[in-house]
Amino acid sequence: MEPLIPPVNFGIIEPDLYRSNALSVNNFGYVKGLNLRTVLLLSPELPLRTTTDFFDAEGITLSQLGLHVWSPEDEKPISDELIKEALEVVLDITRHPLMVMCSSGIHRTGVLVGCIRRLQQWSLGSIIAEYRMFASPKERYANEQFIELFDTDLVNFPEQLPPWFTAQQKLLAEDLIGMSEMMALSHGAARQGEPAGAGAATENVMETAQFKRFYYTNGVVPLISSKAQAQLPKKEKKKKKDK
Repeated sequence: MEPLIPPVNFGIIEPDLYRSNALSVNNFGYVKGLNLRTVLLLSPELPLRTTTDFFDAEGITLSQLGLHVWSPEDEKPISDELIKEALEVVLDITRHPLMVMCSSGIHRTGVLVGCIRRLQQWSLGSIIAEYRMFASPKERYANEQFIELFDTDLVNFPEQLPPWFTAQQKLLAEDLIGMSEMMALSHGAARQGEPAGAGAATENVMETAQFKRFYYTNGVVPLISSKAQAQLPKKEKKKKKDK
């Protein structure tokens, strides 16, 4: 009987979506039980021959995107292209069950998971806490900043999305509509007999002072870059009343 030993940095991201460091022979029995269809490799190095033989024997497709990634020596962030392509693979339900993997299972994988959470609209504090849970004490500020500033609009969603993702997006849309209606009523902006559209409701929420304060106010978002801060609207100083 094979030992059931999970990889050191193994974790469950969502149902049928996992994360891991490079596998060793001792991990094969555990990984076999996941019934994987795809392994997404973010490292530029090829896995060991024993690992590729294991994938072949189990019918697991190895998809390697890690050809242009950040190494500790060059101080350059992971490329947007890499994360964009990886997200489009991860969100394709036809490739699940899927495991994201890199050499350490910490940095490249951690950045990708953080960007998944951005798409899920987690708060930045929760995203960074999850990254540090796996990366500590080797967390990298550049990785955290990349997660924060990654442009999620670059991602082209595949036709078939995972159920956990579509269900969450539906709940978020319903919450935004509910928030918009509550704010409109509280400010007396709702017109009697005129229904508000879902698209307009979302835009109204995005433009509210409460939304901007939560996502953009300096101090609320601790990792915001100086470049991003310069683009924020400056607060108007209150005029002193003449005595």
